[in-house]
Amino acid sequence: EDLTAKDKTSHLILDVDALRDATFVLGRRRPYREIPAWWVRERVAVLGLHTVASQTFPRRVTTEKIRRQLSWAQEELARVPDVNLKASLRKHLESLRARVERSGQLRR
Repeated sequence: EDLTAKDKTSHLILDVDALRDATFVLGRRRPYREIPAWWVRERVAVLGLHTVASQTFPRRVTTEKIRRQLSWAQEELARVPDVNLKASLRKHLESLRARVERSGQLRR
C-alpha cells in the first residue's frame, strides 16, 4: 500500500486511516487490515499453485466511506484507557471530520 500523499485529499484519507488504526491499537485491539496481494501470491505459491493473471483496482473513496471510518474510530476510542489521550484523539477526530466536510474532492 502506498502511504505517500500526493495531494490534500490523499493526505486526508491517510490521516483518517491512521487515526482509525491508532484508536484500535491504543484500545488494545488489533487494527483492521486487508490481506496484502503479495502475501496471497506467496501463500498460493507455497501450495504449489501459480497466478495466471492478477489485476489491481483503484481504491474508490467517498465522503460516506470516510465518515464510516471516522465513526468506527469514534467507537474504538471508547476503549482507550488514558483519559487525556482519549480527549486528544477525540479532538483530532473532530478536526478530521471538519476537513472531510470541507473536502470537495471526496464528493466527486
